[in-house]
Amino acid sequence: MSEKTDRLLEVGKELILTKGYNATPIDEICEQAGVTKGTFFYYFKTKREFAEALLAYIWAPIMEEVSANSHREPMDRLLNFLRRMAYFITTNGRLMAILNTELGEVEPDFRDGLRKYFHFWVETLRTHIATIKPEEDPEPIIDFIIAVTEGTPFINAMRGKENVLNAMQHLEDHLKHILLD
Repeated sequence: MSEKTDRLLEVGKELILTKGYNATPIDEICEQAGVTKGTFFYYFKTKREFAEALLAYIWAPIMEEVSANSHREPMDRLLNFLRRMAYFITTNGRLMAILNTELGEVEPDFRDGLRKYFHFWVETLRTHIATIKPEEDPEPIIDFIIAVTEGTPFINAMRGKENVLNAMQHLEDHLKHILLD
């Protein structure tokens, strides 16, 4: 991506988090990013396409990290992925919720695009668990992991970062007990 694209995406992300998707006009994104409207439309044909690019932008580091960690031990890969997802959800979960609520409810195919990322998360967990303990049914473990990590933004907001770290440590300890014993 270009420097201008990154700037548009970062500015747009912050505006959407502050005002919501529907209340964030393209003009304001351009103004705050220091680019013309023509530049915006050079990179993104529509605001919807911008939202899709924003999702890809925030997910790219996780997808790259999963590929880059293939040399690590299976349990280390799983725990690293969980830490990354907890951080991701704490920092980007609200953005995904806003896009799902404001865009996904009126455009079902956009919601299908959001599901693609959720399925990536589930499949990555399934693969890691199967590698560590093939005889274990991964589905209840996956649901448990999702329930804990999806709660991290709320825990962070209501109880603080230290409690998020404690919850994630308990999750890791529990997974080690289930998968390594």
